Amino acid sequence: MTFNILCLDGGGVRSVIQVILLSRIIERFPGFLDSTNMICGTSAGGLLALSIAKCGTLEVAMKLMNKENLCSIFKSGGIVQEIQSFWGVVGPRYDNSYLKQLLEKEFQGQKLSELSKQVMVTSFKLSDNKENSGKDSNQIGPCLFSNLSFSTNKEERVVKAALATTAAPSYFPVYEGYIDGGVFANNPSLVGVVIAKKMGISIEDIRVFSLGTGEFPAREESGNWGVLQWSYFFLNVVLAATMSAIDDQCKELLGNQYLRVNLPMERNIHLNDCGAIDFLMEKARLLPIESFLPWIETHWTHTSTR
Repeated sequence: MTFNILCLDGGGVRSVIQVILLSRIIERFPGFLDSTNMICGTSAGGLLALSIAKCGTLEVAMKLMNKENLCSIFKSGGIVQEIQSFWGVVGPRYDNSYLKQLLEKEFQGQKLSELSKQVMVTSFKLSDNKENSGKDSNQIGPCLFSNLSFSTNKEERVVKAALATTAAPSYFPVYEGYIDGGVFANNPSLVGVVIAKKMGISIEDIRVFSLGTGEFPAREESGNWGVLQWSYFFLNVVLAATMSAIDDQCKELLGNQYLRVNLPMERNIHLNDCGAIDFLMEKARLLPIESFLPWIETHWTHTSTR
């Protein structure tokens, strides 16, 4: 028996890559999501994970994460908000009102425990309250929102989990003391493995299919910068570093039981670059998925029985 974990990186508008690749995989293997035992996500990948977990299909994700909605999310607050925040320098660049409206309409008062599939999304606690953190009141640190049996926050609303995991620093406001989990696990694969172990799953039975949101070329600048220059690039550096390290660790732990698919990109595309959505969608449509379909057929669709 195997335990199949679908892991979804954060990446803002780049998450359209994941939606399209998953739809293409499901066309070839209609039972792919049925054979998925747990979905782990961070930020936009967390929103996608929660959307899939609602009914076990891509239906909700296709509605929430289309081009129109993604562009509206990254315009929420308008030009006034952008100017007042000095484009994210002295405050969040956008508000979360449009995203919250979308989520309230789709999930209403639904709790994590009421979702149809096992799901976990990452966030990071900044506030000093004890609510659902499992930590002392004077500690900050990672927080996992999930509907697993041992979760302390499985009765939280899906809307709260979604707004917490997508609260990207400088882009969106902190939500009830939580920010985007990408600050520690933009690739949530290793977290998923640890959670599976906590559930009593043997390492030999764990399978992880990790979907990224684009792999970007190295920059040519020297990096001999001060605070002002680093403030613009630091988040991207942190995200790239954690994703690469987690990828290496999962390969070492799982070997051929782990597969990561991450499209190579010719240029860096920021998570709010709505003008790049059509380009990203086309890249995802043209990716030759035949290179990894045999892995899915062997390790995923024919083996999961949990």
